[in-house]
Amino acid sequence: MKTKMAFTICVFLCAPGLSLAASDPKEEKAIMETMDAMRKATIAQDIATLDKVYHPDLTYTHAGGRTQGKAEVLATVKEGKQRWEAISFSNATFRIYGTTALFKAICDIRSGPPGKMEAKHDDMLWVLLKGPERWQIVARQSTAITSPKANDSKEEQAKDSKEEQAVIATMESLKQAILSKDIPALERLYHDDLTFGHSGGRTQTKAEVLDVFKQNKETWESINFSNSTVRIYGSVALFKGTCDIRSGTPGKMVPHHLDLLWNLVKGPQGWQIVARQATALPVPKE
Repeated sequence: MKTKMAFTICVFLCAPGLSLAASDPKEEKAIMETMDAMRKATIAQDIATLDKVYHPDLTYTHAGGRTQGKAEVLATVKEGKQRWEAISFSNATFRIYGTTALFKAICDIRSGPPGKMEAKHDDMLWVLLKGPERWQIVARQSTAITSPKANDSKEEQAKDSKEEQAVIATMESLKQAILSKDIPALERLYHDDLTFGHSGGRTQTKAEVLDVFKQNKETWESINFSNSTVRIYGSVALFKGTCDIRSGTPGKMVPHHLDLLWNLVKGPQGWQIVARQATALPVPKE
């Protein structure tokens, strides 16, 4: 079955008459949970979880053309010769066709032997199958993309550095606007097409986010970013990092420790936030 997997994927993608299944929020959430579990397990070298999320017939193809089976992939992680410091998805889309799903995204990875981490910027396609208990990854195809900065001139690198500082300034302005409940500033900072994803799975639009402030439903006592990274791709930017928040209603503040990915786009008004996705992390003990 493994030897036929690449052909099977091609036939599946190219076959005429395939119809997209009706949108099923429950299945979409389950697929996202599988991909996030794989990401976290790879970074944590959690072999038990990887054994669950990878299908026994896994065909794992690298950008250089090398292909591994499930046993080989798990052995690579278990041996510890290769480590993964960070894995983030962007521009992700997925399609569900019955018990088969396609997950496609740009993937930024920092990996390598301990002490020799390298950045990789890949276009990836993942194929998942639904079994009796869960969605499992049965195939992965990776295509290396040249980093936008790899061949930049000094002038272009300086421009990127300037844009990175502008993105950081936008995020700092966002933090201050949230703390002070500055609705006009938030109106400028959030893009009209905002998709604001919470760690519990709830998603809000720009109007819904602003309504929380207008009705004074919640208060933010503190917001702190850490381990932040910025990636610029033309007029699109990714801001990723850990965020510690204390928020709630007066007298009932709750700490939150989140892994956040912000997607920004640059328009006539400067950088604006168009998407935010949060993953809850255990709150550190004080």
